[in-house]
Amino acid sequence: MTHSSKLIIYVFDDDYTNRINTYSAIATACEGEIIPFSLENEDPIEVINNGKSKEAPDIIIVDHFLYNLGKNKDLFPKGENLVPIIKNKWPKCPVICLTAAVDDCKESMYNNVFEDIFSYDTPLDLAHYLPLLVDGYSKLENIKDIASLLKLFDLPDENKNTFLQIIPDSIRNDLEIKKKLSEKNIHELYRWFHNIFFGQPGLLYNAKWTAMTLGIKEEAFEKYKEKTIEACYDGIWSNPNDIRWWNSKLLGIIFNTDAPIDASTQFMGNEFLEVCKGDISVCDFCEKDHPDTVALPDLAFGSNECFVHIQCSAISKEHTPRPFYEPIRIMRAKE
Repeated sequence: MTHSSKLIIYVFDDDYTNRINTYSAIATACEGEIIPFSLENEDPIEVINNGKSKEAPDIIIVDHFLYNLGKNKDLFPKGENLVPIIKNKWPKCPVICLTAAVDDCKESMYNNVFEDIFSYDTPLDLAHYLPLLVDGYSKLENIKDIASLLKLFDLPDENKNTFLQIIPDSIRNDLEIKKKLSEKNIHELYRWFHNIFFGQPGLLYNAKWTAMTLGIKEEAFEKYKEKTIEACYDGIWSNPNDIRWWNSKLLGIIFNTDAPIDASTQFMGNEFLEVCKGDISVCDFCEKDHPDTVALPDLAFGSNECFVHIQCSAISKEHTPRPFYEPIRIMRAKE
């Protein structure tokens, strides 16, 4: 943070007065201060360039659809169109999109416009994450070498070499040559973390992949989660409301006993957790116990992943596999 007291949050919204309760709730929950820059019937370029405050922003929130602008509204139909101007003035600041249409906005994040996207329907999710996001950015400003970056990510020793192979080349080069991260690369590192490292199963697993690994139904996972605490990711930007688990640490606690030579990971997970029979995972294709991967039922948008055996699925031909990450699989069609 740029100061020791409150989190300073700039808001650029063309309908601020009708959303003031939402922003007030965010400020209260994260102990921050909202500084609004209303865009309603205004020229957004003038608002951004002339916007002044005693406090520099820690984070900036931008509305998604901009229907109520005055001058230049044809140039700025969406908040993403404002981001280059905003970042020109406040280059260090992460920019978050708040929207009622999260899926419509995701492409903007993947195109390196926003750092993250949250819904107006769940403002407290954003409020709880803002301090974590800002704190991570602040720590990265002081990173001088690869070793300190590895420490920030709380990496198990056995994962360090793999991590160095999967981080963006620009990040590694900056630290090896310049001994610091540029503002641009701090933003790039967060997007990589959010979209890929944290967002796709590889070194880290989400709750669904963790439940599959442990051989239990996803809906039963909450009952057993406490026993997996030591495998949880606790590094930079770790989020208690969206936990990830180190795959290597999961395997370490599962096989921390004498295991039969032919014992599956799922069988040993059941043994470790002392799972009730009704909580044992079942393949969505063949309906046998202990599926050992996760797959989409089809390629339709919004399809929910399911548990299947590897032989009951195939790697998707529509997606390019990413080294060190789990491939996207499609469940075999039932006859």
